[in-house]
Parts: sequence; C-alpha cells; structure tokens
Amino acid sequence: FLIDGLIEYVDMKNIDGNADRSEKYLNVSVIGEIFQNWNVTFASSYQKNSEIDQNGFDQNLSEISFGYKMNKNKFFDQLLIQTGYKNLRTNYKSSIIKQNSYGALVRYIKLF
Repeated sequence: FLIDGLIEYVDMKNIDGNADRSEKYLNVSVIGEIFQNWNVTFASSYQKNSEIDQNGFDQNLSEISFGYKMNKNKFFDQLLIQTGYKNLRTNYKSSIIKQNSYGALVRYIKLF
C-alpha cells in the first residue's frame, strides 16, 4: 500500500498587468496504490477569479479515478488503463453551471 499526495496554493495578483484582477487556486490530490497493480486517485481543485466592478467566478472541480498497471511483457514495457469521473461546478454569482464527465485513459509505454 503506497500513498502519494500533492497540495498546491497559488495567489496571483495584477493578472495581465491589470491591478483589478486576481486569481487564487488550491489543488489537492491523493494517489494510492491500493492492491498489487491497482490504483485510485482523488483530486479536488478550487479557483476564485476576482475583478473589481465584475462578478468574477468560483470554480470547484472534483474527480476520482481507478486504474490498473499491467506488468512488462514482450509487447509493452508498461500499460496503464485508467477510468474516472469528474464533476465541475462554476458559480458565476448570477448563475451556476454544473458539468459531469466520464473518461478513460490508456497509456502504452514501449522503450527502444
């Protein structure tokens, strides 16, 4: 069992030379190898966009994914299959937009 994580915080001001604009980000992710070659990833991201005399927006992104890493054989050095779900919620202060996505990733690695 192995757990790896990341926490990132960014506070930007004066975006594109505009002193009225700022953005803040907070990203958190945890990746766990849970059983032999199986893995799970949890991630969350928050963004706040502000501009004087504008509404700006807040955005939350949450995702979970599961995967399996196949061991080296004569056809590949590594093959990873990952599937996941993502929820994105954007609050524009005057309206809220929600988006749900499902995805799959196949990563084929062959060293020469």
